[in-house]
Amino acid sequence: MKVLLTGFEPFGRSQVNPSAQVVGRLARDGVPGVALHSDILPVDRHGGPATLLNAVRALHSDGLATAAVQKSTVRIRQFHDTPKK
Repeated sequence: MKVLLTGFEPFGRSQVNPSAQVVGRLARDGVPGVALHSDILPVDRHGGPATLLNAVRALHSDGLATAAVQKSTVRIRQFHDTPKK
């Protein structure tokens, strides 16, 4: 299974974004049975969606998940599951 996992770059006064750290660690360590591809998205209302769309189009993944910070907690949510061909 091929999955695109995304996180976000730092924003505001932060020097790091925990979502990017989670994505980096999963990309480095891998997930058994998954060809994991990762990308860090800009925190920008135009750049983020454009970067994500380009990655989805280029990868043709079986699934898409994103990590995001929500009140100091990192959550990973699945947003897209492409049908099998």
